[in-house]
Amino acid sequence: MTMSSQILCFATYLVGIVNSRHGWGHLSAYVSSEDRRIAFKCLFIQQLFWVLATALMRISVACSLLPLSTRTAWKWALWAIIAVQTLTYIGHMVFAFGNCRPMSGAWDRVPSSRCWDRKYLYAYGWVSNSMTHSSLPLRWLTVSRHCRRDRLYPCSHASSADSDSKSIQA
Repeated sequence: MTMSSQILCFATYLVGIVNSRHGWGHLSAYVSSEDRRIAFKCLFIQQLFWVLATALMRISVACSLLPLSTRTAWKWALWAIIAVQTLTYIGHMVFAFGNCRPMSGAWDRVPSSRCWDRKYLYAYGWVSNSMTHSSLPLRWLTVSRHCRRDRLYPCSHASSADSDSKSIQA
């Protein structure tokens, strides 16, 4: 799972390179409408990859701790983390693919598109972000014999959730 997550992170990076060539990080006044459409499509793909990569990384950490756990409560907590990560991923996919009809309305201005109200997206993003951050295996972060860098990697990997959504300024 960790290798899959790393491959997805690298794919996200490559899509980010393509995205930056089409206006990601630039003011929208300097980006053509065609480049903006491509940038938003790349951003959509990046979010799909990123959400799956972070979920796989967190599930991988929890799965690697399962054999080490001796207490039943600790095993249940790890299984709960795996369940929360899986449900969060499924929720993100529901919002990604069910948000706009037709789906191209997520990255393009389609006159007949109908999208969900943004307050639902923001509410789900806030709740899911809080849930995923609070479900990190804190005991592992404090008790593990690994070096500090290895223990804090899951936190640093998870803390960049808002950067993609604010990259193209309107």
